[in-house]
Amino acid sequence: MRRPQLWLLLPMLSACVSAEESRLDSGDRLFRMGRYHEAYRAYGPIEEADSALSQRIDKARLYSVLESAEDAVHVNRIERALSLLDYADTLHSGHPMTTSLREHARRRRAVQLADTGEELLDNGTPRAAEAAFREAVAWDPTNAQAQRGQEESERRTRAMDAHGEELYFEGLDFVEQGDSLRAFTAFMHAAGLLGEGSGANQRFNLMSQELALDSLRQGQVQFKQGELGQAWLALTDAVHLDPANQEVRTLLQQVLDRIESERLLAEADLHVRGGRVNKADELFARILGLSGELHIGEVDDLKSRAIQERARREYALARACELDSQYVRAMGLYYQILEGTQGVGYEDLPVRVEGLERRLNSAAGFYRQALAAEAEGDAVGYLENLRQTVRLARDYEDASARLKKAEK
Repeated sequence: MRRPQLWLLLPMLSACVSAEESRLDSGDRLFRMGRYHEAYRAYGPIEEADSALSQRIDKARLYSVLESAEDAVHVNRIERALSLLDYADTLHSGHPMTTSLREHARRRRAVQLADTGEELLDNGTPRAAEAAFREAVAWDPTNAQAQRGQEESERRTRAMDAHGEELYFEGLDFVEQGDSLRAFTAFMHAAGLLGEGSGANQRFNLMSQELALDSLRQGQVQFKQGELGQAWLALTDAVHLDPANQEVRTLLQQVLDRIESERLLAEADLHVRGGRVNKADELFARILGLSGELHIGEVDDLKSRAIQERARREYALARACELDSQYVRAMGLYYQILEGTQGVGYEDLPVRVEGLERRLNSAAGFYRQALAAEAEGDAVGYLENLRQTVRLARDYEDASARLKKAEK
């Protein structure tokens, strides 16, 4: 067995050592420049490290985390910054930079909350503003803006509560006087000032439900009487008063469906009058789907009128086709009229159809003879039979096209 030639491995080992030294030098240089992220990445691939190098690597890791936390503070990602600082404490507990950055982050968070409180205060919501200012003070007790804002928001909240209580007692007085409308208005404003958990808000919700029921009963009566506009108005008020009342919403939808069905009915009538029968046909199913059988009589009447209007137009077109010797097309139109009207109002159609059938049967005979003459090479017979076919019905099959081609 041949012994390995170790001298061949020396260049490779030398290269590895050189690479390790290069990464170490690069890491040290980047660390001195304050580029901690890059320094930590440069140290990372080094496999064997002595205690001094391990300390430099740990320090680079710590400073890299602190640098990320500082960046997060600068872009107001305070929660992210605090999370990084907590991690930094696990690497080096109580490091001065960690403590300093945490205080800076808390001050920045307090400023954010104080600014939010100012906006809420300007928008007339001192209760929400007070909560924001309190939180800001909790983050940074030395923030003068938060302290002043908390005092002002508390003052305004007390004033708002006092006014709300005054309105609440006014509402109770109106209830005793039997003036429900003014009581409702007083409770509504008091609830807006005192908040959702107040007695005023409970009173307001109770009266809202009672008024909603009154509007519902009113809407039910008006709906039955066909007063759709008044019913819609009453039920819309009921929905505003008690949005959770499903009975109100269901009836309001029925009213809206009825209004829409009547609008579509009027639209279909205009289509029929204007001769746009196909447009009217598209609306009939929608009308019945919205109103059930309520408008079935009117829809049937419109359908009948649509059939008559379609028949009238088809009859006029068929007569025009006869004048142009387009008897095949005229026959098709007459058949459609008979199918739709059963001949009611068009008593002349059976006679016309009978005459056209004889004419077209004759045309069919001449056309068959023309085709037979063509097959036999009889050009004269072919031409004559085509002429007879076109004379009887210009639109029979392709007789006209064949005749033009033959006469060239």
